[in-house]
Amino acid sequence: MIDQTLLEPKEILISGKRFLLSKLPATVGRETLLAYTMNSNESGVVDYSKVPLENSMRLLSYASVAVGEAWMRLSTEEIINAHLSSINDYMDLEQKMLEHSMVFSSTAKS
Repeated sequence: MIDQTLLEPKEILISGKRFLLSKLPATVGRETLLAYTMNSNESGVVDYSKVPLENSMRLLSYASVAVGEAWMRLSTEEIINAHLSSINDYMDLEQKMLEHSMVFSSTAKS
């Protein structure tokens, strides 16, 4: 069953795992937008090394992973690490969340 609090959910695959993305609520989106744009160059390319981990984890907390027929929110570091097996998968999900939630991020690169 899909979490009814997700905004415009979109299912994607990363390394064979199903993830469900949500657009961010307005206030979370504003905070996240500032964290990523303040760490972007003139071309809009994000320097992910300068984005605080707490901002990244807050962004990912609006995604869910399929566990059997259920969806589990990526709400803790332990859950994130259990379902994203590499930094590449983490960065891929982070990028897809930005693309799904915010217009500016279509130029963001990892």
